[in-house]
Amino acid sequence: MHPIPAVLAALFVSGLTAMGVAAIRTGWVLPWGAHKILRPRLWGSGSLVLAVGAALFMSPVASPGLADRFAVLPVVGWAVFLVGLVIQMAARWPGRL
Repeated sequence: MHPIPAVLAALFVSGLTAMGVAAIRTGWVLPWGAHKILRPRLWGSGSLVLAVGAALFMSPVASPGLADRFAVLPVVGWAVFLVGLVIQMAARWPGRL
């Protein structure tokens, strides 16, 4: 893989991880989406799950040797990514009253 897409992918996963940790530890989310997110810690957990899914999805591309042995990694990564999106959507719903 060329170094530029690999660096961009690593920055993407690192950014998701940093946002997730910040939301879990402090409750801080990005300003343009903060008004929609009612439970920032749950949103941060979803962001961490998204980061794991994206890393799994892109791992065979970054390391071609993995693509031959673990062809199921992109499918599992995509499923984990979708679970992270569902968790982040749940953070927008109000909790129990």
